[in-house]
Amino acid sequence: MFNAHYDERCFQPIHVYDTVTSRPVAVLLRPGKAPSGVVIRNHLRRLVRRIRSHWPHMRLTVRSDGHYGRPELMAWCEGNDVDYIFGLPGNAVLDRLCATSDTSYRAKLLEWAGLLRPAVLLVQPSCCLLDRMCWRRYDRVVAISETERSRIEAGGLPRAAVVQMFYPGIDVAQMRPSEAFCPYFLLAGRIMWTKNVGSGLAAFALACGPLGPERRLVVAGMADAKSQPYMHSLGLFAQHVGGAEGRVGPSDAEVRDFYYGWTAVLFTGFNEDWGLVPLEATAVGKAVIAVDMGGPRETVVHGQTGYLEPNDADAFVERMVELGSSPELARRMGRAGTERVRAFTWDSFVADIDRMVDELAATVHPGGPSQQPEAE
Repeated sequence: MFNAHYDERCFQPIHVYDTVTSRPVAVLLRPGKAPSGVVIRNHLRRLVRRIRSHWPHMRLTVRSDGHYGRPELMAWCEGNDVDYIFGLPGNAVLDRLCATSDTSYRAKLLEWAGLLRPAVLLVQPSCCLLDRMCWRRYDRVVAISETERSRIEAGGLPRAAVVQMFYPGIDVAQMRPSEAFCPYFLLAGRIMWTKNVGSGLAAFALACGPLGPERRLVVAGMADAKSQPYMHSLGLFAQHVGGAEGRVGPSDAEVRDFYYGWTAVLFTGFNEDWGLVPLEATAVGKAVIAVDMGGPRETVVHGQTGYLEPNDADAFVERMVELGSSPELARRMGRAGTERVRAFTWDSFVADIDRMVDELAATVHPGGPSQQPEAE
């Protein structure tokens, strides 16, 4: 079946694995479209029935990404004594709720609201109340950076919940340092207004003269439907800036080529909670120029692995020219980055999450570990 997201015909099979042994439990070949909540619920119901016919007292925990985090599935799990851990993707409602506890986000939102500013100010107290009501149900909260943890605590959200901090990481072993340093810059990540892409374009436009005729900037990332107007405005601006181009929906291989070949990576998000792009850049030996707010403060060491600058195009221009005109400086920062990024690995993040889940399971089911199946 044709899938518009992947822009090709494909299958989207469902794979189920045992967490402890990594052995496959079930594999279902499906057409290339996202399954509905009812479809997923029915598949899980049959699987659980089969497992419990052999091991009726086993505690079952279902873990999956947001693709399967559907209300129908959650309701079925809660009604049939099945624990679940689902990732939940972002959405427009959650984006608006961010403004209740993030002062930078709120300022930008009010700036964009225009004539709707009075309405935004009117509904803000209701959003704060809704946010706090939701947080009352949480036992554990995982913050992915000190910035996020401080924002949570400043908003008075956790109350009785335990707030822990686990740094998301990357698979460092899959990234190799690069020695190519052309006067090119990459701005990678989702293309949306919270990523402040326009500021990076403005900085590049100002740096074009000092960087010389070989300068180039590529903006590469995904853009969802709600970001199309913003992306269109960026395209109109980029038409007047020679050497700037956009790559919407690049493949993983294309993104790796961008990282490996260029001088530095721009990270312009005005208050990103964490950000994997700086980690990926440093893993391949590239310096990072980032806004001095949010997660980059914890991953980028100013003057050693890159630069932390105000959210100002002029400040970015100075650093872009500095790195673009000094390959040796870019190499030195890149080498320092490849050493620092080893502290942020995917394995350590997964181990922290697994440990927390085990602690929660022991709290909910204090009788000891779940009954394990005997080998057949």
